[in-house]
Amino acid sequence: LFDLRKREVHLMQPGLDYSFHKDKYWKDIDQQDSRHHKWIGRTVSWKGYDVMLKFHDKLMEIGHLTTLEGIDRSPAYMTFKASFDYYDELKSDIQSISLQDRYGKRASVFGSYKNKEMLERMSLCSYGYQLSYLKSKYIVHSLEYTHLELAAVGVIPVFRKEYGDSCIHRYYKKPLTQVESGTIWLSEDNMNESLNLIKELSQDKDMREQYRELAQKCYSWYDSKYVFEDMFTIIKES
Repeated sequence: LFDLRKREVHLMQPGLDYSFHKDKYWKDIDQQDSRHHKWIGRTVSWKGYDVMLKFHDKLMEIGHLTTLEGIDRSPAYMTFKASFDYYDELKSDIQSISLQDRYGKRASVFGSYKNKEMLERMSLCSYGYQLSYLKSKYIVHSLEYTHLELAAVGVIPVFRKEYGDSCIHRYYKKPLTQVESGTIWLSEDNMNESLNLIKELSQDKDMREQYRELAQKCYSWYDSKYVFEDMFTIIKES
């Protein structure tokens, strides 16, 4: 009989075809909106929509635009709806909505999306948000596809600082927050600091370019070619 107690358990890191996504979606920085922030996720608390909407209160002060995609009418939606003030576009076709008059105003909240279409929209923003947070024992070294897609399509990633403190980079073997990653590490405790950095980035195209190139260098180590190579090495040596 096969005794699992004698086997080491390895956590599986999702492998993204990073190069494919970069080739398909990466835009010249002049095509990106330097004031557009986009969050992607679902209506579950650990996805961090609350942090996004709290931070948007500060982004409104500097005339920026926030859109959220992926909010669904799950049981948690009633709490979401009661807790925040936003443009409710859950039933709207996002392509038909003009956002031009929403800079400096409430966030616009959209429903489920088709991934390819969302990534195309994301690639035209400057800041992409993935604010998940889990207990450290569930993170270890793993990033979600929605983390990796943001860097691959060429936006500046904005990730939950607590996640970056817990997640060990698969190549550098250090917490992500200790690696040059071109990432803004957002938490409820550093919103003013993050806002000041975004102000600077939004006014400096060369600085934004530097950030997204650093993000590409950091997160391309999660390309499926490396992830699966590691997996097969573990299998061979087991």
